[in-house]
Amino acid sequence: MIKQNDDDPDSFENSQRREMEEIQTRLSFIEESLRNNQRSGAFGLFNFSQFNRLSTALAGVLGALALGFTTFTLIKGFQWRAAIAELRAEPGIEIMNVRSVGLLKKQVTGLRDPLAPNPYKIFENHNIPPAQVDLKLAEYHSLNTPYGRQREEQRSKELLELRGKVIGVVGALSEENRKLREDELGKISQLLLEIRFPEAMKKLNLRYDDGIWYADGQLLANEYSDFKQEASKFILNGAVDLENIGNYTQARNEMLVKGIQSPNLLDKDYSGEPAHIPRLARLIKEYDELCFKSGITPGRLKLILTSKSPEKIEGDLHKIADKLTDAAQLSQTRLRIMPTQPGKGDEAKDTLKIEIGD
Repeated sequence: MIKQNDDDPDSFENSQRREMEEIQTRLSFIEESLRNNQRSGAFGLFNFSQFNRLSTALAGVLGALALGFTTFTLIKGFQWRAAIAELRAEPGIEIMNVRSVGLLKKQVTGLRDPLAPNPYKIFENHNIPPAQVDLKLAEYHSLNTPYGRQREEQRSKELLELRGKVIGVVGALSEENRKLREDELGKISQLLLEIRFPEAMKKLNLRYDDGIWYADGQLLANEYSDFKQEASKFILNGAVDLENIGNYTQARNEMLVKGIQSPNLLDKDYSGEPAHIPRLARLIKEYDELCFKSGITPGRLKLILTSKSPEKIEGDLHKIADKLTDAAQLSQTRLRIMPTQPGKGDEAKDTLKIEIGD
């Protein structure tokens, strides 16, 4: 602080001037500081507002991309499901497994009949390009399908054409070679039958005696009807006697059905468990396998309870049904519990039996 000298006017005036200059200097410094702080605040506000706008725009773009990718994935999923469903419906194609092997690419494994349609065409019909499909379909010859029947018809046609050619060639032989011709025709006939009916000929005994062909043995139902209907077309000499061929499916089926339908499933063994479950499970499996090999549909299994007091047996009934389903490896709809039939007479025994029907 400058000490004032009241006695010297010039000295006072100079001190006042210096104080005013010092105050002005300080005010200028404060004003400049405030101005600088104001600019800095405006610049920060500008950066924050710009960042918010950029963040909002980026979030919108990412959301649109996510929605587009999700929609694209859903559409691709629908296309794949439709294509696989069409493949499974095709009788000459068997799909075993479908799994992803990359982004938007799947591997399909299974079986394909050579006469079946090109599976890539089916995928293309559902907007799935070949580059997105890894097909591993092993070749197999389907049975009981339009392609299997087409193959059989073609084979029969070729064999019949061969038969005609053989007859034409052999017919030109002179009468003096008749015996030789008969032997050759017999060998050729047997060869044609073995080509046309490979499985059936393994089970039959075929012999030629005095101008007649005799066959005896047991065939499955589909083999039986096919052989009896078609065999004579491939015999080049003599008559045909097929009366001694038996229908193995029919005879075996009757025996299995009788064995399945006869026991009372309420019988217990020494440990209190249903006594007939293991045997019935084995018979049912044999019955199903016989039907499968014979090309026929197995009948539905019906559980029929006869009782005057069914409410006492209801627990055992469902327990037996579950045990039989598991032991025989049946589908849930294969075994059906029928309405209870009332017992006749006061001493009528409760029975639970299986009936095979439609």
